[in-house]
Amino acid sequence: MSPPANPPTSRKGVPMKTSPPTLLAAAVVALAAPGAWAQSGASPTQTLRQVTVTGSTIDDRFGDSAREPTSTVSLSGHKVEAQHADNLVQVLKAIPGVTIDTQGGDDLKIKFRGVENQRYMGEKPGVAIVIDGVPVFERTGKVNINLDNIESIKVIKGGASYLFGEDALAGAVIITTKRGATHQGVALETDVGAYGYQRELARIGRASDHWSGHLQVSRRQADDYHFQSNYRSEALAGNLRWLLNDHADLTLGVEKEDRFRDKHGTVTGVTQAALDPKGTLGRDYARHFDVDLERVNLTYSNDLSDHTNLLALAYQYRDHTRFWSAPQRFSVTGAPISSPDAYTLFNDYHQTQRGVKGELRTTTGPVAWMGGVELKRNEYLNRTHAMVGYRNSPSPMERPTAAGTVFTDDRTGENVQAIYGEGQWRLATDWTLTGNLRHDRIELDYDARPVAGNGHSAIAERKSFDATSARLGLSWSGLANTVLFGNLSTGFRAPTVDQLYRGSQNPSGSVANNPDLKTEQATNIEIGMRKTFTLLEREASLQAAVFQIDRKDFILDSNGQYGNSSAAHVARYDNIGGARSRGLELALQS
Repeated sequence: MSPPANPPTSRKGVPMKTSPPTLLAAAVVALAAPGAWAQSGASPTQTLRQVTVTGSTIDDRFGDSAREPTSTVSLSGHKVEAQHADNLVQVLKAIPGVTIDTQGGDDLKIKFRGVENQRYMGEKPGVAIVIDGVPVFERTGKVNINLDNIESIKVIKGGASYLFGEDALAGAVIITTKRGATHQGVALETDVGAYGYQRELARIGRASDHWSGHLQVSRRQADDYHFQSNYRSEALAGNLRWLLNDHADLTLGVEKEDRFRDKHGTVTGVTQAALDPKGTLGRDYARHFDVDLERVNLTYSNDLSDHTNLLALAYQYRDHTRFWSAPQRFSVTGAPISSPDAYTLFNDYHQTQRGVKGELRTTTGPVAWMGGVELKRNEYLNRTHAMVGYRNSPSPMERPTAAGTVFTDDRTGENVQAIYGEGQWRLATDWTLTGNLRHDRIELDYDARPVAGNGHSAIAERKSFDATSARLGLSWSGLANTVLFGNLSTGFRAPTVDQLYRGSQNPSGSVANNPDLKTEQATNIEIGMRKTFTLLEREASLQAAVFQIDRKDFILDSNGQYGNSSAAHVARYDNIGGARSRGLELALQS
């Protein structure tokens, strides 16, 4: 379906915890004053161009960088494929402010602007990952992305809770998968590379006046340079779009992936890099990851008029992950164990995310707005048991753990209700003011069966959080191919079940419960510019931004980041204080 003559744009709502009133008021005055001055100086007969909302949590079709008051970078699928990249790291590494923890293959943890760079275990990264409007993440904060099924990538830096809700403290990565008539016909592709890297892809697609669709299968595998870091992935993906009439369409997207990776595929520090570059010494705490992923999403779009659009999305995302953890040091008799394949725990994790979203956007001359609602029902099942019998020390006084002992058998239910909106106002010919607001209600239901790990005590806990997020931004496009922008936004992160109830989960672990934890808050301030031009007969772009992210009520173990607790000093997770990320970004691309 072709877009309307003046496509209404929508921006995703903003989950925000209230920022300091004086700071927000100052930003309103500072951002609005130049626009008001510019408008008063215009000719009385001047007519302002129509404005459209650019934000959406469902579809990226409404983007317009000329008025976007935030740092954004967009990459087309053609650019991604032209790089013949092994993983998303090689695609995103040229974007300033982006750091990525790799875990082998396409298993990544993406971080922006220094937020969470000091954490390398299973913490959330502070970046939302959204594929075709579906929020996707793993319990450990990592994400698996099928590099063969990307139509476009949009990176939003500087906070995005006003669009995507919880944990988007530093931004978001929005991925649109392959779709449309451009994929009709038959395609066969193959790549080979170093260390046993192989990639195969087969795709078939068709299109008519009323529908278009394609189906593709792909496979990637490699032995990798590092010891025990082999990986493979097999994926089936498809997209089918029906044109219901001249102004409405329905799109079905499906994807199923089977992934395996062994160790994390890196070494730590200069010394190990020099003495053990392949990482053959020692054992990772966790390895042998088997991951099954399934995603189904159905999107409805209806241009109710030339200036009004309705979008709706229903989705389900499943993640079933199994892996080994805790290297075995001693056998059940106390004999030392050093085999690289000897591990004690088997972890079985099921995650199901279901949700619906709806957005209505419209425009009236110099003013446009979007309103949306989002409902999510997520379920996380976790079970951990001993694969073998073992002791923790050679001492005969140490009580052995029997094979099959269950340490964790719990369920977490997460219900989220959110309303959000965006408004844009063209103050003058080249000035656009953008505002976002979002409110989230998060309800956690945690239940655990009585097992050895929790002292054979059943657990049933309920907790809820409310958070409001916002953004206020201003952009100016008075110079050819140049945009100046600034924005103030807020975001939040809710406490996890593990942080709230660690003491109940593991009574012998010397970490107490803290059900009184508050949501972590973040305030982002950013000023920047972007410009496109011709350099040596090639298209080029220049982007620059200065930013500051202040986090309040930062949640951390009272013993420190990775400190050890003891019976003499019982720790707990607490809102310990604040953290600040500040920097300058500059990028020249051609």
